Order: sequence, then C-alpha cells, then structure tokens
Amino acid sequence: LWRGKTSIKLRLPKSFENFFYLAGLMLGDGTSNKFVVGKPELGKRFESICIDMGLKPYWRKYNGKCPELCSGGGKTFLILLNRVFDYPLKKKSHNIRISDFVFKAPNNYISALIKGYFDCDGTVERSRTAISINSASQRMLQDLHLLLLRFGCIAELQDDTLYLSGSSAKKYLENIGFELKEKKQKMIELCKKSKGSQIIDLIPIAGAVFEDLRGDIPKAQISHNFYKYENENYIPTRNTVSQLLEKIKKKGGNIDGMQKLLSSDIAYIEVVNITEDFAEYVYDFTVESYHNFVAEGIIIHNTTLSDNLLAYCGFLSSSLAGEARALDYLDEEQKRGITIKSANISLPYQMNNQLYIINLIDTPGHVDFSGARDQSLRVIDGAIIVIDAVEGCMVQTEIVTKHALEEYIKPILFINKVDRLITELKLSLKEIETRFNEIIQDFNNFIELYAPESFKESWKIDVKKDNVGFGSALHLWGCTVKEMLQKEIKFKDIVDLYEINSTRKNYSELRNLLPLSECIFKMIINHLPNPQKAQKYRIPNLWFGDYNSKIGQNLLFCDQAGAVLIYIYRNITDRNLGTVSVGRLFSGTLEIGKEVFSLINRQYDKIQQLFLFMGIHREIIKSIPAGNIVAFNIKNPKIGDTLVEKNFEDTASFEKITYETEAVVQYSIEP
Repeated sequence: LWRGKTSIKLRLPKSFENFFYLAGLMLGDGTSNKFVVGKPELGKRFESICIDMGLKPYWRKYNGKCPELCSGGGKTFLILLNRVFDYPLKKKSHNIRISDFVFKAPNNYISALIKGYFDCDGTVERSRTAISINSASQRMLQDLHLLLLRFGCIAELQDDTLYLSGSSAKKYLENIGFELKEKKQKMIELCKKSKGSQIIDLIPIAGAVFEDLRGDIPKAQISHNFYKYENENYIPTRNTVSQLLEKIKKKGGNIDGMQKLLSSDIAYIEVVNITEDFAEYVYDFTVESYHNFVAEGIIIHNTTLSDNLLAYCGFLSSSLAGEARALDYLDEEQKRGITIKSANISLPYQMNNQLYIINLIDTPGHVDFSGARDQSLRVIDGAIIVIDAVEGCMVQTEIVTKHALEEYIKPILFINKVDRLITELKLSLKEIETRFNEIIQDFNNFIELYAPESFKESWKIDVKKDNVGFGSALHLWGCTVKEMLQKEIKFKDIVDLYEINSTRKNYSELRNLLPLSECIFKMIINHLPNPQKAQKYRIPNLWFGDYNSKIGQNLLFCDQAGAVLIYIYRNITDRNLGTVSVGRLFSGTLEIGKEVFSLINRQYDKIQQLFLFMGIHREIIKSIPAGNIVAFNIKNPKIGDTLVEKNFEDTASFEKITYETEAVVQYSIEP
C-alpha cells in the first residue's frame, strides 16, 4: 500500500483473523500508531502481526510506565486502520466504534476483533461472576452490545460498562474467548461456578402458572423451595426453571410449551424506563398483518423500459414507446439521451381482478446525477435493477445496489439488451445461458455483501423464484423463465424470430408473444412489497423515533387513519406555482388545507394544492392515503425535511441520506 512519497510499504497479513485481532488490540490499548503493552504476551502478538505485514516494529520503554510498541508503519498504518476499522485519528478513547466494514464481516473475523479488544480491556470479575469491559465511548459500547448478539451473548449495559454473565458468559467463552492465558483460565473457572445471570437468565413466571403446572403434586415433592416461586417471593433462573419442569414432568405433570421459555435466545429484562433514542442498527420484531390498500414503490434505471410501462397503461402511444423517453422531459435529457432528474408517475394495473397502483420513479443511472437517485431511495420500497446483458454488472451497478440495500429496499433484476447478444455478439444458446448466470451470480454477490442479514437469502435472485426477467426494452419484449414454460416457449424460438426478422427489423411478433410490460408488472406485484409490509422493517432502520408511540405505530403499519407524516425527497420549480414538493406519505391521509409542521424550519404551513405527478404533467387531487408518492405546495420546502400534522411537533425526523459517491477529479492540472 503506497500513499504519497512518505508512505511506508506494507501488506495485509496472511491471516485476516490476525488483522482483525490486531485491530482489536489497537481499539483497546492503541494510541496513534503505537500499542501500549500492558501484558508482554500481547506485545509479542502485536509485534508478530506487524512483521507479517512487512513492517519493522520497535520498542519504546519509559521508567515507571508501560512500554510502547511502535508499529513501524507510520501514518500509512494509521490511515489503513482508520479507513477499514474507523480507528480514530485523534481523541481515540471517546471516539472508537465498530465500523460498517466489521458489521458486514464474517463471524470468525468479528470474533478475532472482539477477542483482541477484550484481551486488552476486558476483565473477568469473580465477585460479580461476569466479564466486564468499560469505555469512554458510548457508541462503542452500543455497537459492541449489538455485535455480541451474533454469538448469542446478551450483554447488560450499565453507564460506561458492559457486562456478560450466566449463559452469555459461557457463550462468549465458547464462541469468542480470550487469547491471554491468564484471562482464559479465570474465565473457565468462572463459567464452572456460574449458576446464571441475575439480569438476563431470570424467567419471571407468575405464581399462578407454577400452581397450574403443579396441579395435585405436593410442593415438597418437586422442591423444598417451590413454594417461594409459587408465592412469587423469588424469580427463578433459567437453570432452576429447567430443573423444576423436569421434576414436574417425572411426577406426571403437563409441561407442554413451557420448554420454549428456556431458549437462551430470549432474555426477560425488566423495562425500567423508556426514552427516545436512535440506533443505527435495529432488530425489527413486528409481525405482518392484513391490509386493504395496495401500492408498490419501484425504481427503474432505464427510461426506455419506463416508456413501455406508460404505453401499456395508456399514457403513451405504443408506437412511440422506447423512443419518446417520456420521463426524460428536460430538453437537456432528450438532447444527451440520459436521465438527469428523477421523474415519477402513478400507474394503474389490474391483475386477478384486483387493481394495483404502481408508484414508479425513473432515476438517473449516471454517477454525475446520483444525488437525485439517492434521495429517491428513501421513498420507495422495491427496486428494478436493469443490467445491460453485454456490459454486465458495472461499478455504478454495485454503488446503486449497495445504497438501495442499505435503505432496506428489496431488489428484482431485469437483464436488458438481450437482442445484442443474439444480433451483435452472435452468442450460442449455451453462451447466452452462461452470460445470464454470470450476471445473476455477480448481482447475488452484491446482495450477500450489502443486504441486511435477515434478508440475505430471501432477497437473492434466482430464475426458479421468478424474480429475474430478461428481454429487450428497445424491441418491447421481456419474460421470465416461468412465463416461458407456461407459454411453452424455448429460448431457441426467440433466437429464431430474430434471425427471421433480421432484415425487416420488425419485432411485433415477439412483443405480442412476450409483452415487456406484463413481465415487469407481474414481477413487481409478485415480488416487491407493498407499503404496509415494507414499512414494518424499513421504518425501524430509517426513522429516529419511538416505535411504541402513537405516530410510531402509525408509521409501522402505514396507517391511513393515523397522523400525517411526509418525507420530502424532491423540489421542482414551476413558473406558475413556484416550488412544488414531492414526497412519500408514510402515514395518515393528506388533504388540501391540512396544517403540517416542518421539523427543519420549525414552522406551520397549510397544504395549498395536491397533485399526482404523471411525468411532466400533474393531476389535481383532493386527498391521498398513506403509501403513495404525492406532490404539494408549502412555503420554504427543503429536501430531506419531514412534515407532521399538528400536535406531533416533537416527532423525530428520518435518518439523514448518505451519498455513496466521491469526487472523480480531485486535482486539476493546468499548463
């Protein structure tokens, strides 16, 4: 790794686990690019890993102080740790945290980092029968608290200290452990003596439940202390409940279903108080319920494809679809042939005698106009990622997909320009199949890398799931494998039709056989979530507020009867109306004249007009329910602002949008 003339050459260690362990040591006892050696054993490990990285570490010793081991990597070593592990360049103790890179790493690497950190700062407390670690950084403790859950360790956070005891301490020993022999031995002895945590291993079973379980069995035959639990004098631990249930079962009692309470994945922790707070990573335990309003939010990176959907719904002549590029309404967009501004339109589609409203946003694909795309991601629930069959997955494809997945947006895939594989590259059927598989594999790698942990498998693309389509937006045809099987069409039939029409350039037979719009609409309805379903897992990760509050519940369930909350993602200047704002209505029903409060401007205003945007055109409406994209007039609107109805002025705002691009040119050199 080289960076400037003064950089020092280094390499990554042969074992990435060693690299993560070194990062843990630095998070614990690092200072700048040096390691404070509190234990000689740790100093030797640090020195060994540095040498493996091609560095020349050296010692600094002081009278009456712990020696320091300099990495020998200078600022290069420090910058590497900062970029990968968010290691602070200054004021380290108050600013350490777990980086996004670590959160997405495999568990064996994460355990190595935690082990290094605990080897430095962790303490095995015999008096509390617990492992503890303290930090001046609350962010570090919160991140660590969440990270430990991956290993089944439920920690208790008290002020500036994190504690692991009972079954969680045992799981820590099994899955992470210590490398320091002294701490490891203490930990083994502690786990032998531990009977359970008085915080996370207590199971608060009501006395009446114990009485029902016991039935006619005398208390003394179960345990001489059984009356204490039946009278609710004491709360039993997980281990005690297990023993009591086993004795009741032997005496003929019925304990059906009670064993589920013993799961170490569940902790029964008393709620002392509730405060509003924000966590970057949240677990969503909400459950799905029925709904009676359906609206899909999608994002498309191909205006030609959007044209075909508009034509199917009657907003554009079918003869112009693919050429008009109706959603590229600016003169500059038409002239340059690319999308610069996001454009949205609401499309009706009927399937199985049910009407669906598709809120479609056509966004820029080019890196220069990514700001408009990034803002659009906040207001949609699903994405159609359009990939060129010839070019495959490119750098911009990964950036777009990464940001969409981080916004908890479910993707489906459409492989476009298949006609070029047939007419230009003249690939064989086997080669075309191989090309499709390569694109799907590359796209699934993005999902594996960037998707939320709970959705990594379910969101992956597979022809068997029918969530990947292929075709040609220019020639207005598209299909999925399932559709081809239903219509008894083979891919060779498509190739033959291209060969037959190679001179006439007329592909009407193909577009009538496999209409592109039907393929896309069916994929959207069958695979992308509606707002009521999507908001249950998106809101906890995008909104700062209390989900148990009235407006929090309205947001989670996309409640049309709830309090109004709108997020503004776009402002458009109109010479007649002034500034028109476009946003997603996450909760409530918005009407003309509704008074709303801006969380940025901290002022009230009334909704003057309501519109549905149809590309460049507007349709005036009187009201609109939650889950839709809507345009409206208010004073001094700001992109990224959250609007709420009166009496909810203390509502939290949405998380700030993070942009995924960096400057292409950092320095200009002129003669």
